[in-house]
Amino acid sequence: MRRAPWSHLAPLLFPQRWLVAVAMITAGLGLAVGVSRMLEESERQAREEQFRKIALETAHQFRQEVAAVSDAMQSIGIFYGASREVERKEFRAFTAPLLKRLSGIGALAWAPRVTGHGRSSLESAVRAEGFSDFQILEWLDAGVMVSAAERTEYFPVTYLEPHEGHELLLGFDFASEPVRRAVMMAARDSGAIRATPKVKLVQEGHSPDGVVVFLPIYQNTAPTDTLEQRREGLAGFVAAIVRVSRFVQRALEKVELHGISFELEMPSADGPDAVYRFPSDTWGPVQGPARSSADVIVSERLTFAGQPWMFRCTLRPEALTRRVSWQPVSILMLGVLLTVIMTAYVLAILSHEVKTQQLVIKRTQELAEANQALDQRNRDLVRREAAMQSLLEDLEVAKRRIEEQAKTLQASNDKLREMAALKDEFVAKVSHELRTPLTSVKEGLSLMLDGALGQTTADQQDFLKTMDGDVDRLTELINNMLDLSKIEAGRMRLARTKVEVSTLLESLVRSYQAIVGGRTVRIDAKEVPPVFADTNRIIQVLTNLLSNAIKFTSDDGAITFRVTPAAGQVVIAVEDTGPGIAPEEMPKLFQKFSQVGKQGAGVPRGTGLGLVVCKELVELHGGRIEVTSELDRGTTFTVRLPVYSDALALSESFRELQEAAAGEEGHGVGLIAVQTEALLRAQAAPPARQETFDRLAHDVRHHLHRGDVVLTLAPSWVVVMAAVNAEGVQAIVKRLRATVPGADRLRFGAALAPHDGSQAEALFQAATTHLEQGLASVCYNEVRP
Repeated sequence: MRRAPWSHLAPLLFPQRWLVAVAMITAGLGLAVGVSRMLEESERQAREEQFRKIALETAHQFRQEVAAVSDAMQSIGIFYGASREVERKEFRAFTAPLLKRLSGIGALAWAPRVTGHGRSSLESAVRAEGFSDFQILEWLDAGVMVSAAERTEYFPVTYLEPHEGHELLLGFDFASEPVRRAVMMAARDSGAIRATPKVKLVQEGHSPDGVVVFLPIYQNTAPTDTLEQRREGLAGFVAAIVRVSRFVQRALEKVELHGISFELEMPSADGPDAVYRFPSDTWGPVQGPARSSADVIVSERLTFAGQPWMFRCTLRPEALTRRVSWQPVSILMLGVLLTVIMTAYVLAILSHEVKTQQLVIKRTQELAEANQALDQRNRDLVRREAAMQSLLEDLEVAKRRIEEQAKTLQASNDKLREMAALKDEFVAKVSHELRTPLTSVKEGLSLMLDGALGQTTADQQDFLKTMDGDVDRLTELINNMLDLSKIEAGRMRLARTKVEVSTLLESLVRSYQAIVGGRTVRIDAKEVPPVFADTNRIIQVLTNLLSNAIKFTSDDGAITFRVTPAAGQVVIAVEDTGPGIAPEEMPKLFQKFSQVGKQGAGVPRGTGLGLVVCKELVELHGGRIEVTSELDRGTTFTVRLPVYSDALALSESFRELQEAAAGEEGHGVGLIAVQTEALLRAQAAPPARQETFDRLAHDVRHHLHRGDVVLTLAPSWVVVMAAVNAEGVQAIVKRLRATVPGADRLRFGAALAPHDGSQAEALFQAATTHLEQGLASVCYNEVRP
C-alpha cells in the first residue's frame, strides 16, 4: 500500500520540537548568566574603588598623625627657646595636653647635656627633688640597666612624662646606646628633628618595639649658624618615645577594616628593614608573607623625622569577591524561571501541532485506501459482467462512505483552522497571562472551595485543595525569599515595641485551633516580663515553629509552649512529641532549601526557607534560636529574646532610626517628649490612669507616619522618634497638637540629633529640659503652639 507523499514529515516534527526547546533554554540561560556576571563584576569594581578611597584617606590621616608629632616636638622646642630655664613642674604642665591629644606618643623626656665633671652635681640635684635612687644609667645588650661608665658627656633622662609605667627610663643615658647616639648627633648637627629606626624601647610594656624622636635644644644665648656653634651651644634633647603599634592604631581608629590589612615599613636597628602589620599587631621582615597577584595594594611613601617610611594598604581577594548583594543571584534565578516557563509553553504549542499533523496524515491515508478499493472494484466490474449489479451496489456503498469521509475530513480541516486561530490568540495574550498575580489565583480557588461558583465533587475538592496548598507554598517561598533578601542586604527594618509573650501565644494558638486536630496544645507561662520585639515578626517566627510542630506531630501528640525568664532574656521553648531529628541531619536544619525529619502522610513538604528566616529574624532582635531533638521522643526549638526596658527601647529605637537617617542628607533623629502628667492627674484611680495613658499612646501612634517610633516611658512620658530634619520635627509637634484629644493639657519638648545630643538618653534629656521652648538647639525655630 502506498503512503501519502507527505507522511515522511511526521517523524521530523519530534526532533524539531526538542531542538527549539534546547535553543530557547541555551539562549535564556546564556542571557541570565551574562547579566548576572555583569552585575557581579560591577559590584567588584565598586568595592575596589571604595577600598582605594579608604586607602587614600587613611594615608592622609597617617600623614596628619606624623605631622602632629612633629608639630608637638616643635612646640616643645619653642617653649624651651622662650624660657630661661624649664623646671620639672613646667615641663609636666606643658607636655600633659600634648600626651593626652597624641596617644601614639608613649612618653616625652628631657635629656640635658651633662659633662663628666657635672655628673655628681646633677644626680644630687635630682635626688633632692624626691627621686632618691636617681643615677645616670646605661643599658647593656642583655637588657640590664647599670650605672653608666665614666664618659666626657652624658644625656640622661631628667624630666619624664608620664612617669608611671616608664620608671626604668629615668636616668637612662640616651647616648650610651650607639643607634640612639648616632641619631642624636645627626639632630644636633642639623638642628632638626631626627628619629631612630625601629629599636627596642627601654620602658616596660607589651610592645617593646618603637622609635625615639630627638629634638636638639640649644642654649638661649648661643649662636647656631655653623656646625661648630651648634655643637658647642647644645643644651640637651627633648625626646619622644613613639610606640609604633599605638601610633598606627590611633591613625586607623576611624577606619572600617572589612578585609583590609595595613603595613608600615621602616628601617630597623637590628638589621634589614622591618614591617609592622595591622590589625594582626605583628612585626616581620620586609618580604613578609607571599602576596597573591589578585591583591589590591595602595602604597604611600613619607618621611618621619628623617626616616623613610612606607605606608601600604592591601585588600585581599576574599574581601574583594565577598558577596554583598543577592541581586546577581536573583537575576539569574529569575532568568532561569522565565526560560523554563517560556520553553514549556512553546513545547506545549509544538506538541499540539504534532498531534494535528498526525491526525491529518491518518485521515489522508484512509482516503487513499478507500480510493484504491474503489479502483479495484471498477476493474472487477469489467472482468465480471455477471456480477455487475452487485458491483454497482458495492460502488454505491463505497460512494456514500467516501462522501462521509470527505465530510469528516472537511470538519477536521475546519477544526484545524479554528485551533490555529485559537493558537494565534493565545500567543498574543500569553505575556499578560504569565503576569497574573498569585493573589488572583488564590481568590479564585477560595471561591471554588467555598462553593461560590457551584457545587464540586469530593475529588474536585481534593484537587482544588492541592492547588490551594501549592499556591500557599509558592507564596510562602516568595515571601521567605523576599524577607531573606532584605535581611542579607541590611534593609530589614523592625518596628519593635513592648510585647506580652503570653497574650501573643494565646492569640496564636486560638488562630491555629482549626488545624490542630486531636493534638494537645498547652502554654506554660507564669510571671514572664514583656520583650522588646517587632510583634508581626515574632508572630511570623512562632507561627512557623507551631506549623512545623503540627506537621511533625501525630493527631494524638502534644505541643507545649514553655516561657521562662532567664538573665535579661525571655526563653520561649516550643516542644513537640514528633519523631525527632536524626543527629546527622541537625547541621542542615538552618541551611537554605534543606528539609529534614519525617512528617505525617499527606502533609505537604515545606520550602526549606522557614527556619532560615526564623533564625535571621531572631538574631536581628538581638536573640538566638536553638534546637534539641531526640529520635522517637520529639523536638524542642528555643527562642531567646531580650526583656523590654525603657532604656533598651529608647537606645535601640534611636540606633535603628539613626541608621535609616544616615542615607538622607540633612536628616537626623528627631525626638518629641510628650509630658502627660496634667492629663493623667484628672484620673483618680491608677487603672483609669493607665487606660488613659495607653489610649493616648494609641492616638499619638495613629497620627504618625509609618516608620515613626512611639514609646511609653514610666511614669508619664510618651516619646516619639522619627528620621526627619528640623522642619519635620516642628511638623510632627503641630500635627499632634491639632489631632490628639486632650492636647491642650499636654506639654511638648523636642530635640534633634546630632545637634542636641548623639545618644538617645542625652536627646531625651534635652527634649524634657526644653518643654514648650521649641527645639533644644538654638539654631532652630521654636515649636510653640
